[in-house]
Amino acid sequence: MTMCMLLDAGLDQRFWGEAVLTATYIQNHVPSKSIGMSPFECWYNRKPSLEHFRIFGCEAWVQIPAEKRKKMEVKSRKMVFVGYLNQHKACRLLDTVSDRITISRDMKFVEDMS
Repeated sequence: MTMCMLLDAGLDQRFWGEAVLTATYIQNHVPSKSIGMSPFECWYNRKPSLEHFRIFGCEAWVQIPAEKRKKMEVKSRKMVFVGYLNQHKACRLLDTVSDRITISRDMKFVEDMS
């Protein structure tokens, strides 16, 4: 699953760890044959929400807070979605300009399959 995610996203082996963490997060939210429910459901005693799931490697436009930009500067920056944070509504994003991982919860996703 991890290798397929990396290949589909066009990311190289450096992001193996991000892909493994995301694959694990996904596996913990989908039903397992052995227990008849998802590990999340078994642990928290409720069905997990799947509304926040995104395509690994999809384009994400991250909002730059007003206090970190000037009036005439761009309001968002293009990044790549690489994972989730447990217990938070934020996501892990790759800034392709600085080649660093950023955490944000203010973004718009472009999940175009073409």
